[in-house]
Amino acid sequence: MSGMLRVAIALHPAAWRARFGDEVAGTMQDIADDRGGSVPLGESIPLAFRGLWMRVRRSVTFWAGLAVIAILVVDASTADHLAADGSLTSLLRRLDVGLWWCLPVIAVASGWAGARARAESLRGVRARLRRLLADSWPLIASVVIGYGLAVVILVARTEFAWLSFPVQFVVIGHFAMVLIALAVGQAFGAVLPRVVVIFVAPIMTVTVLMLLLGWQNPWNVQPSNFYNGLAFEVDTDPAVQFVLIAAAIGVIAVAIVSIRSPWARAIPLLAVIGVGAFVANQPFTPQEIVAVERPLSELVCSTTEPVVCLWPEQEAAFGDSVRADMAKVHSRAVSLGLPVDNPGVRNVAQFTLTGVPLPDGLEHDETTVGYDTFGISPRDFAAWYAMTIPFQYWEIPKNGEGEMREAQHAVSLLLGIPAEDSIVAMVDPYTGQRSFDPSRVPDATAAQGVVDDWFAGELDGVRSPVAGSAP
Repeated sequence: MSGMLRVAIALHPAAWRARFGDEVAGTMQDIADDRGGSVPLGESIPLAFRGLWMRVRRSVTFWAGLAVIAILVVDASTADHLAADGSLTSLLRRLDVGLWWCLPVIAVASGWAGARARAESLRGVRARLRRLLADSWPLIASVVIGYGLAVVILVARTEFAWLSFPVQFVVIGHFAMVLIALAVGQAFGAVLPRVVVIFVAPIMTVTVLMLLLGWQNPWNVQPSNFYNGLAFEVDTDPAVQFVLIAAAIGVIAVAIVSIRSPWARAIPLLAVIGVGAFVANQPFTPQEIVAVERPLSELVCSTTEPVVCLWPEQEAAFGDSVRADMAKVHSRAVSLGLPVDNPGVRNVAQFTLTGVPLPDGLEHDETTVGYDTFGISPRDFAAWYAMTIPFQYWEIPKNGEGEMREAQHAVSLLLGIPAEDSIVAMVDPYTGQRSFDPSRVPDATAAQGVVDDWFAGELDGVRSPVAGSAP
């Protein structure tokens, strides 16, 4: 029998192999004899796929794995990547919410598989451990595939992602959450019937994670919350503690599944009672995560206009390129007579990439437009800078919001920002809608007309930057 034929038959479920395996192998061998001694691939490959489909079509683990991949891909496709600071660390944190939605799915599939293994009464520790591995690796593989695809999507959407400490802790923290979901599911699957475990496992997974991470909205609580952006000090101790606790939970689950003694099987039930008693007496008070600001003396600033300050990590990753790009944009703005000396615009050029809080001496007024506690991605820095130039002259009109967006988009086009990269014309990642129709300012000629009208004081809701212009 050829190796491919052996694989094709082995991919079928055991019950099918016991009933039809020899008969199919004999039929295939007869075909091989008629065709020169080898089974045609056109016969063995369809047989292999048929066997694989027979295995997975009734597999809760298979469909749960597809759901996990789909959730992570959709989350990465819709996550607000503009809120990231351009580093891979902050991009991975965009996956926090999607990962939370995956955990109940993983817990249900893991618990279902564990309960089915318990019902089969496997004998011996080795047999149980082999079954545990066989039930767990497809879910782990699904997470790895979905996570990898999500990272690729995020990087492709930003077109720029640079490594920064502590990206490894974010990845390890995410997979520690997955380990907890797998462990809790298997532990309760070793005790409860399948119909019960599909409800208990996801509830206990979320409860355990909330206990470890603090009583807060679970979708906003992550082990990666120690990273608040480059502008803040990093304390990885909470992440390390979380990973160690997750490992301990995994070891306990392995012991429960493999030993199957009465006292070991009682551990999950005791855990439910203990957690229930704790929750009943625990006030739901959120724990604030205190972020310590980095000293601004660490910033590396240019000495010529526009002044761009970067953290050392940013300086090493893209300092030369972003300074060169900004020099071109600034020079073009000066040649067009655009008001780039406004304190707000200078403020944006200096600090927006860093994500620093408001510097000492500055108030929350129009001079601080563009500040964000998360730095914007280097890819969008010039577009953000262009958008803020006319924003300093915005006056809310009586009806609607006036023509501020036209002015912002026009300035972006004149400074060489592609229309699709203009901040005001970008597609909203959640709704798929644009906040501004770029066809209202289709090209550089129309953009120059809008800027001329702005300077002449003829735009609704936008003051002219030229002294003595019409109101």
